[in-house]
Amino acid sequence: AGTRPNRRVDQDDLEAECREQMRLRRMSYHERRVEAMKMKIEFNVTCVPHQLCAIHYLTVRCTAMLNRRAFITTLARALICYGAPSHRIESQLVSTTRILEVDAQFVYLPGLIIASFGEPEMHATETHVIKCAGKLNLGSLRDVHGVYREVVHDEISAKEGTRRLRAILERPPIYSVLIRC
Repeated sequence: AGTRPNRRVDQDDLEAECREQMRLRRMSYHERRVEAMKMKIEFNVTCVPHQLCAIHYLTVRCTAMLNRRAFITTLARALICYGAPSHRIESQLVSTTRILEVDAQFVYLPGLIIASFGEPEMHATETHVIKCAGKLNLGSLRDVHGVYREVVHDEISAKEGTRRLRAILERPPIYSVLIRC
């Protein structure tokens, strides 16, 4: 009375659970939200994931998280370099971290952003100082905003977004110094 019988852990159940978790991880933000509404809540169920699945899960999760962080830091650098308004810098970085599910905080000073990324599971933080002397360049700022929108709306991955932002940052100005000044 009052005790729960010991459950046998079935290997097939563990693998099915792991496959389901990996399927959810590959979904876009919107698809996960829709799927979360459909899921049934099960109480008092514990599951120990299969060892190989756990290693694969951690590898995929760490790689995805590093790609997301790289995108956020590159986005911050691009926004500063091309003269985005301070309120837009803050709002775009905060919305990006929220949508990409990254735990981060930002401090913005003119020409400088301090980004702190946290890992609650590991009780660790990583701080980046992003400094750039920026001048107004509306054409490049428009391109940066386009990449930002594509990543936020899951049209491209964070890794592809980082690659595109770096290409924008590395390309030469359209007009020479004589025409710009």
